[in-house]
Amino acid sequence: MAETSALPGDPAQRPRAIVISTGKRGHDIKGIGVAEHLGLEPEVRTVRLSPPWSWIAPRGRPPLPPGLQGPPWPDLVFASGRRTIPLARALKRQLGSSVFVTIFDDPGPSPDEFDLVWTSLHDDVAGDTILRTLTAPHRLTAHGLATEGAALAARLGLDPGDAPILGVVLGGPSKVYRFGEARGHGLPRSLPACSARAGPAFSWPGRAAHRRT
Repeated sequence: MAETSALPGDPAQRPRAIVISTGKRGHDIKGIGVAEHLGLEPEVRTVRLSPPWSWIAPRGRPPLPPGLQGPPWPDLVFASGRRTIPLARALKRQLGSSVFVTIFDDPGPSPDEFDLVWTSLHDDVAGDTILRTLTAPHRLTAHGLATEGAALAARLGLDPGDAPILGVVLGGPSKVYRFGEARGHGLPRSLPACSARAGPAFSWPGRAAHRRT
């Protein structure tokens, strides 16, 4: 569960937040995490950007699909991923200052079209509306990590005094990188220094699911 910042007043009067989604969980989680930290319950709007707009994304300003039309209109919009950016741009152009739009990627030309562009340090983006951080926003919190860590330790039969466990989270396979079973079994042997410090290593055979949490 995410740690939240309390908002005063009736929950029904809190800002209406949406996350523009193309169905990729790794993209959606950025906006969901920020909204939850603000004490909001964002609505994920899954939409499809059709050609020719999908061909030129993140450029362009397509007509709004039914899933993004109002009323009611959102107060906060979060978008991550190349194909969500044209839709966020279209919402901003239509609603103007009545909506605050945050982009979690390099939006291409004219980042100042948006109220906030939150990128990682490796993105070469500059401007008055740019926020650059080492990692992308997410839903992880100290409380959540402690809770899930205790549950995992209990499941594995570990005691609090045992050596820490090194966890490696992988996102493959993908269109550009193959991560098969052989590589999965060989991974622990490629991390001798880390595993020596972390203590026991646990390995599950098989392919990793291409989902992010």
